[in-house]
Amino acid sequence: MSMKYLILIFTAAGLNAIHAQPIHDEAGRKFDILRDGSVRFNPVDENWKPVTPVFEDAPLHLAEAQALSKRGMHDEAILLWNSIIFMATSQRTAPAFIRQAAAESTRELRALANKTDVERTIEAMDPYFYYHRQTNRTYVGSTVIGFKVSFAGKYRTLRYAIPNNLPDRRHRIVFLGNEERIITIGADSWLTQNPVVDPETYADYWDRRRRLTRQLKRNTMFKRNPSELNAGICWPGQIAAGTVNRRNCAIYDLQATEGIEQQTEYYELVRFKGIFLGFNGKIDPDWVRDSLQSLWIH
Repeated sequence: MSMKYLILIFTAAGLNAIHAQPIHDEAGRKFDILRDGSVRFNPVDENWKPVTPVFEDAPLHLAEAQALSKRGMHDEAILLWNSIIFMATSQRTAPAFIRQAAAESTRELRALANKTDVERTIEAMDPYFYYHRQTNRTYVGSTVIGFKVSFAGKYRTLRYAIPNNLPDRRHRIVFLGNEERIITIGADSWLTQNPVVDPETYADYWDRRRRLTRQLKRNTMFKRNPSELNAGICWPGQIAAGTVNRRNCAIYDLQATEGIEQQTEYYELVRFKGIFLGFNGKIDPDWVRDSLQSLWIH
């Protein structure tokens, strides 16, 4: 084989690599933008760690998912692909690059379905998150329970594994946190009928889950007080004239105790579903109201 032929082979195979432009995301992970406009990601050599997906970086996350899937990290890839799809479905006017990334993610999931149980992983990893840099909001959405909500600010995210889901019910618990506050999202879906019928009973339902017994409440002087935020959200009698509010919900401020920051809780029941939101830390009424107004149960 001649040297000239070797050079031709190298040139054809390595042209993109030679002209690759490295960029880094907010987490410091390196991606290569190739000459043809495609993105390449190599997850080895400590170049990968899980992060909250960023809306504006959807093409990078698409390349990340493809690279992870090729290395057998299918769960991580499925999480990213579904996060990208959630970006497209949760924004009414998603730009073209988001819609294209979502379409490619859908194709990748269909192809992977021939090799692994994609549906099982999708359900296990639900709900999905992403951060929208331009609006400075973090979005959370569930297809298993059927809700979406967003919060001003950027948050780290954590799913709480629930191993005892039963055929007639689904539960989800996730946490969002940053230096200022912690948000708890709890959700239930029942296939037959709600075991609780009003928000106050639903709050007791969650207390039992958290082992917050009556005795513990007495010993810690735990108390819920109706929040002023109920007006306009959960109290129809105090809504502006000409409007109707049918939300079966309640908002409580937890009685402050020494060493515990401000806490507000929200409980809502709809047919066959329940949602619990807990806000802890540096929170103010306008921020809470903005968050609750974004909540959509479907």
